[in-house]
Amino acid sequence: MGQLLQQKPELAPGLVSLAVPELTYAPTKAFTEKRCSGTLKKLNPQMGMAYIDCPELSSVFGCDVVVHATQVGAFMEGTEVNFAVTLNDENKPQAFDLQENNTPSMPSMGAMGMVLPDSWHQSVQRIAAAAECDSQGMVLVVSGIVVGILATFQGYRIYEKAFGCLLCATSFGLALLVGLSWLRQSQGSVSVPQRLVVLAGCLLWTLLTGLAVWKERRGLQKCLAFLLGISSAGAVAMALLAVLHAQWAASTRALRFAAVSLAAALSVLAGSWAAAASQVKYLFMLVTSILGSALTVLSVDTLMTCMNVRLVPEALLEDVSAILLVCLGFAVQITFQGKSRQIHVEVF
Repeated sequence: MGQLLQQKPELAPGLVSLAVPELTYAPTKAFTEKRCSGTLKKLNPQMGMAYIDCPELSSVFGCDVVVHATQVGAFMEGTEVNFAVTLNDENKPQAFDLQENNTPSMPSMGAMGMVLPDSWHQSVQRIAAAAECDSQGMVLVVSGIVVGILATFQGYRIYEKAFGCLLCATSFGLALLVGLSWLRQSQGSVSVPQRLVVLAGCLLWTLLTGLAVWKERRGLQKCLAFLLGISSAGAVAMALLAVLHAQWAASTRALRFAAVSLAAALSVLAGSWAAAASQVKYLFMLVTSILGSALTVLSVDTLMTCMNVRLVPEALLEDVSAILLVCLGFAVQITFQGKSRQIHVEVF
C-alpha cells in the first residue's frame, strides 16, 4: 500500500478523507507498518499543528512531517519520538500515535484482545485526540465539564428528580454528536438545510424518548438499574481478567473460557440484584461519581490540549484528579442525599 501511494499520490486524498476526516485522530491503517523516528519541533498553537524532523521521510517528500496538536499531548520541543505516518489531503506525511523513543507503542484494538490500557490516562489521551478545537468542539468541551461536575456531585439527585429530563437530554446530546460528526464529514461548507436536518433529527429522538418515559417510566428505571449492575460487575471482572492475563499466557483455552463464562454469569446476577435491590441508590451514586469525574477530567484535558497548555507530570495529575473527584463526589452524594427516598422497583 505504501509503495502504491508513493507511485500514485493522487489516490491519497480520497483514501485518507474516507478513513480519517481532518486527521485529528489515529486512522485505522497507517501509510506504512514501519514506525518512523524523529525530533519534535516547531509547535504552532495558532495553527493547531506541530512538525517532526524525520530525515528518512524528508528525503522522500522534501518536507518535515506534520502532526495535529491533539496528537502531541505532553511532548515538548526537542523530544525524540517514534510515530506512525499517513498522507494528508496535501499528499504530505502526517504523524499520529506518537510515542517517546524507548517506550513501547499502544497495541491496536484488534491486537489488544482483553488487555486494558496500561493506565487510565492513555485512554483519556486517545479520546481527547478525537476532539476538534473549533468553536463547536469548544462548546461540547465546556458542556462536558459542566455536565461532569453536576454528575459527580448531584448525579443521584438529578436521576431521582429529573429522570425523564435526563433521558431526553441524553438522547438530544447523542443525536447532536452524531449530527455534528455527519456535518464535519460533508464536503464544502455546511448549508442551512443540513443544519435543519440535524436539528430535526435531534428533536425527533428527544420526542421519542419523552414518549417512552411517559409510558414506561418504571420499566425504564428497572432496565437502567439492571444494565448498571451488569456494567459495574462487568467492569470489575474485566479489570481482574486483565490483571491475570499475563499469567494465562501458558494456560489452556478451557481455563480462559471458564473464567470469562463465570464473569458473564456473575455480571448478569449483579444486574438482576441491582434491578430488585432497594439500596441500589448507593450504586447509582458511585457510578455517577465515576462517570462524572471521568467526563470532567477528559473535558479539561481536551480543553488544555486545545489551548496548548501542558502540565508535567500530566499522567499523574490526571490520575490523582480523577480519584479525588470520585471520592469527593461520592462522599458529597452520600452525605447530602443518603437519606433521600429510595428507588422502588419491582422484582422480575
